[in-house]
Amino acid sequence: MPTAGKTRADIIVASTALNLLALALPVMILQVYDRIIPNNATETLILLILGVGLALLLEAFFRLARSYITAFTGAQFEHITGCRALGRTLGTNIARFESEAAGVYLHRFNAIDSLREFMSGSNLLVFVDLPFAVIFIGMVGYIGGSLVVVPIALLVIFGLITLFVGRSLRTSLGERSVWEDRRYNFLIEVLTGIHTVKGLALEAQMIRRYERLQETTAGILKKIAFQNNIAQGLGAIFSQITLVSVAAFGSILVIDGYLTIGGLAACTLLSGRALQPLLRAMGVWTHYQNIKLAKHRVNALLELPQAERLHTPINNDAASSQPLLDDAKIGHSLTFENVSFTYEDDGELLFENISASFNAGSTTAIVGTNSSGKSTFLWLAMGLLPVTSGRILLNGVDILSLPQNELHNRIAYLPQNGAIFQGTVMENLTTFRKGTYIDEALKQSELLGLDNFIKRLPFGYDTMIGDGATDSLPGGIRQRIAIARALVSKPDIILFDEANTSLDAAGDEILKNTLLHLQGRSTILLVSLRPSLLKIADIGYRIKNKNLAHTPIENLVQFKKTASSEPTKKKTV
Repeated sequence: MPTAGKTRADIIVASTALNLLALALPVMILQVYDRIIPNNATETLILLILGVGLALLLEAFFRLARSYITAFTGAQFEHITGCRALGRTLGTNIARFESEAAGVYLHRFNAIDSLREFMSGSNLLVFVDLPFAVIFIGMVGYIGGSLVVVPIALLVIFGLITLFVGRSLRTSLGERSVWEDRRYNFLIEVLTGIHTVKGLALEAQMIRRYERLQETTAGILKKIAFQNNIAQGLGAIFSQITLVSVAAFGSILVIDGYLTIGGLAACTLLSGRALQPLLRAMGVWTHYQNIKLAKHRVNALLELPQAERLHTPINNDAASSQPLLDDAKIGHSLTFENVSFTYEDDGELLFENISASFNAGSTTAIVGTNSSGKSTFLWLAMGLLPVTSGRILLNGVDILSLPQNELHNRIAYLPQNGAIFQGTVMENLTTFRKGTYIDEALKQSELLGLDNFIKRLPFGYDTMIGDGATDSLPGGIRQRIAIARALVSKPDIILFDEANTSLDAAGDEILKNTLLHLQGRSTILLVSLRPSLLKIADIGYRIKNKNLAHTPIENLVQFKKTASSEPTKKKTV
């Protein structure tokens, strides 16, 4: 996890100065009672007041400086950790990503904010100030002698109670984390499937399910709040007990002549000062149990396994300036060499010893039953999933040896349901890139029949879509936007994964003409059951018995699905 060592050193320096300056007030009280008042030393009093005033000004300065440093530390941590966590999440292979629900990832990203608040607030400073409590206790022993036993005994008892409460709270926080993950997942499922919920009149059932989840979560939150209140109440009680005990036992020492009145006043202030970070530590200790869970969730993001690559570029410029493939060729060939694949170690193979070559510029149709692995086959072809054995070659080069950015620029994947991002229509078409991508986006929009529709939008290509606004766009338009976006990069290989499911007859005809326009320029792997699209293929395959079986195109046209749609869960795609 990212740290800020230099900034932490600055915080320690500022905290050291603050705690040393805090000794000025007890020393002043000691001098006033024991020396200035008995000796009527007015001039000494003036100098002492000036010195303490200067100490207070310096203390205010160091507090402001420390606050600025902690705020900067928190912002720096959130920026670095957030970017790194997203990079790790996007870099993991698709099978590992889909092994956990979206709500789990959302909860983990929210944990970054919890850690930022901890690092930029007063909670982190407690751990810095805590060691200085020893200095204040030492001063009590130096001034009050045996009186130091009183605050030490009370603080030991207080610390043991804090550990006990913290252990109990950690268990409750673990339960809360589990149930909040379930609640997040349920909300995401309901909100993303709101049309299905309303169409089937499932509102009442969904509300009852959420009530049960919320009831359990609320019960756990009640227990956590009760434990926090116990911790805070104990802190307030021990604060009063410490002051009363020091004053009571100190008074006996004063009466017996072992301690002066000034010494008693100074010891009372020092005991209170020593108790402050410990009392705050009590509250922070209970809060720290939550921070430990947050840290565990963030580490789960940062430790996500990355997709296996044999070559990773240092930066995009270096990768793009030295391409590993020959750009002079029109199209690129794709070759499977004895490829086997399974989603789980020692699990049943989904594919076994597939060997096939897809020549540059060719169009290949692929069909299969539900759960035969059509989508998985395309994911393997674009390097999203690592093969269990064998190799996949792009123009004779192992795709695992290619930098991710070069591979993804050359291979376009057209899914069944293309995502729409929050932004303008043009930003969705260009994936937020500028320059020549805009010209290519306009060209692809015209080829796919989007241009006339987009121009009728309120702000044309600058119309905002996404974040709920996609509901106002017809499904066929959203699908065509996703297809155009994939083609803007002029890919050498196009992986078509039934990307026409939302298109009507007119849209399907436009898409067919677009693919015909790309034939000979791009290598196309076409997964579809639309006869109009299958007929444009040069060669056909059927996924059968964990392998590819060569099948005439006319037979593919007659092929029927065994179900209306293909599941997307792992091992069933």
